[in-house]
Amino acid sequence: MADNYLEKRFNEVFGTKKTVKKIGQTLDSLFEKTVKIQQVSNNLTVSEDVLNKIIAVNQKIISLNGGNKLFFKPVSGENAFIIVSAGKTDETTLINLGISLQSMLLKTVEIGFYGKIISDLDKETLLREYTLSGVPVAVLSVFRH
Repeated sequence: MADNYLEKRFNEVFGTKKTVKKIGQTLDSLFEKTVKIQQVSNNLTVSEDVLNKIIAVNQKIISLNGGNKLFFKPVSGENAFIIVSAGKTDETTLINLGISLQSMLLKTVEIGFYGKIISDLDKETLLREYTLSGVPVAVLSVFRH
């Protein structure tokens, strides 16, 4: 009888349940939002301010502040996207490109939009239609559903 009393009293005082505090969105939930396949509505436009907020994430990435520069060209409208170009495409630049694109994609989802990274692109057309600093290496498409 004494053992049960002590056990019950211990549970009352110290409890056996652990509480887990949730903070914001987890990385897993951001990935789930990103990979959902839905039809894109063309009547929802993305402003240049939103694209600039997405690009601003790159200022916080330390590895991008070195000599290997990436350049960003926002194009707003119904088919909004960010053209990422590079002065040279060596191994370090490509690593920085991956970090940059992933960071911008996470920021895109965080502010309520969807995005897609496109790396198979027509470089000559992009160079002809847009004023770019360097060679285009990827495009981040930004849209709403």
